[in-house]
Amino acid sequence: MKIGSLLAAFLAAASSLLPAEEVLSCFTNASWVTPHWRKFYAMDEFLGIKGYVVIISKRSFEVDPDAEYEISGTFRSPADQPKPGNFEGGFILVDDDGNSLPSYFYSNDPRSLTELAADVKPGDKVVKIKKAPQWKGGFIAFNAREDLSDLPNRDTFYYTRLAEDGDNLALTLQIKIKKAYKAGTKVRCHNQKKLWTLNRFKIAPKEWTRFSGRIKGVDKTATNCSKWWPGAARARVFILVPQNASLEFKDVAVRKITAGKPE
Repeated sequence: MKIGSLLAAFLAAASSLLPAEEVLSCFTNASWVTPHWRKFYAMDEFLGIKGYVVIISKRSFEVDPDAEYEISGTFRSPADQPKPGNFEGGFILVDDDGNSLPSYFYSNDPRSLTELAADVKPGDKVVKIKKAPQWKGGFIAFNAREDLSDLPNRDTFYYTRLAEDGDNLALTLQIKIKKAYKAGTKVRCHNQKKLWTLNRFKIAPKEWTRFSGRIKGVDKTATNCSKWWPGAARARVFILVPQNASLEFKDVAVRKITAGKPE
């Protein structure tokens, strides 16, 4: 075996013996950003909050795509709640400039790729596109590429109405377009599927239960929740309670399980 290969194997073995490094902890109410209309109802031995609500960690951590991370926490539904509720949990990505990268910059159906049927001018709210299969999801991404190398696509806009217009589709946007796009510009339909590394819709039992997930590497298609999505420099944790139900939790943290490539 070559010296370089031996060194790489030694470093890999050594890193596997290192203790996990906690890179983010969200143990107290001060760790989270909550909407002004929803506050924690329990903040002593655990945290409790009632849905529908999304909470996000105030702090973020630096992402090393070559390292492996574990996100974990202990969750339960309140004992006096008629039925156990579900929840979502995972990561919100942040770019090199500190800007959040919302899920709709990524989540898409490649089968929806089509093009503008007419020019779009600054100030327009209605956009015409050529009909495409699988066009559903609520967002339109401009300057889309077939190989998905445009992800994260920041030229993505929410539309409130979709109507047929002959051989085209007419999308009414929530806000007016601020720049021009030529007819023939490639567009794609996006949605809000999230980076659900911790949990996606599983029930939180009424007994304390540990949930966890691991993430490593980069998935350029932004469909795998066990890999980072392109452009992630840092990450925050999110928890979403999707129903009019309550969720109680504690010990939410992110740990770096293995080291990345040596410098």
